[in-house]
Amino acid sequence: MALPRRTGKVRRLRPAKLTVACPHCDVTWRGTLRDACWHCGRRETIEAPPAQVKVVS
Repeated sequence: MALPRRTGKVRRLRPAKLTVACPHCDVTWRGTLRDACWHCGRRETIEAPPAQVKVVS
């Protein structure tokens, strides 16, 4: 059975640029998951967890 072709809808689910993090040196930047870390040069980058916002009243 042939797999269905990917359409533009599937490609639009994840933005081209996202917040990427390096788990080794703990830096973040805007880029893609294919980018190497700008600080240490490693390729094991991950999508950064959402920022924690603290509301002070």
